[in-house]
Amino acid sequence: VQKMLDHSPAGVRPRRFGKAWVLEFPPAAWAFALEAVCEEAKIDRRMGTRVSAVRREGDHICFLELTGDRPGRLEPKIVIDCTGGGNLLARAGDDAVQPIDASWPRMLAGYGVRLAGIEGHLELLRLQIPYALAKAVLAGELPNVARFTVFYPGPGEGEGVCKLALPAEPSEGEKGTKTGQRGPIAGELGEHGLVAHATGTDALADGVIGVLRREVPGFSAAVVVEKSPHALPRDGRRLAGRAVLTEADVLTAAKPAGESVRAWWPVERWDRTQGPTYDYPP
Repeated sequence: VQKMLDHSPAGVRPRRFGKAWVLEFPPAAWAFALEAVCEEAKIDRRMGTRVSAVRREGDHICFLELTGDRPGRLEPKIVIDCTGGGNLLARAGDDAVQPIDASWPRMLAGYGVRLAGIEGHLELLRLQIPYALAKAVLAGELPNVARFTVFYPGPGEGEGVCKLALPAEPSEGEKGTKTGQRGPIAGELGEHGLVAHATGTDALADGVIGVLRREVPGFSAAVVVEKSPHALPRDGRRLAGRAVLTEADVLTAAKPAGESVRAWWPVERWDRTQGPTYDYPP
């Protein structure tokens, strides 16, 4: 955090997010801090490289095969899967992943659009944006899911992020597999792992931004700075660990014996008909 502050002192700040707090920072500050920390710690980063095969002995991943810009083999002592979709876990075998309850409906996927050149009171846009999009949905100009678009001001001056919600459909690799609609089995991963294949993702994003430019004065000169590389599903794979944190554990702030790390986030649901809802622990 200090390195990010050194890079962008005005751009790194805590922001209230519902009942929680998040740290807001520009992407350039994060990249600068990451580069510095990796250099100091002599971390060997292999960018543009993918794990193509995994070998396991019991509960230990003992071997990784890498392909891409820096291919090779690794014999790690510890593996941390931070892919979001559990892509490495899926290659470690079916028993490495928690079974998914197929009776639960698939949640809406997320797609982010960062804009610059926004004018006016950014916090006021949180109210104006849903109103403008709801009108466009009623007029038949946008699909119903456009109503669930959430706007976050920042991280820079005159910037903001529109987080779109859109249906995530099973990819070809997911259909008819043991995990049903919720994720492919090992060996059937796509280029980006578990990808939310939503029809017309770019078209929906362009339609939402077009309506905002027309209906919300602060958006009239807004320009798109970057978009998500693809729609991101919220139904990621989970490690089948020694213990499973339940919804009741989260909402009662339960503290299991022997814990090593404790943090919290509300139980977040993105329903196809009602949009996002949040249940908070005390």
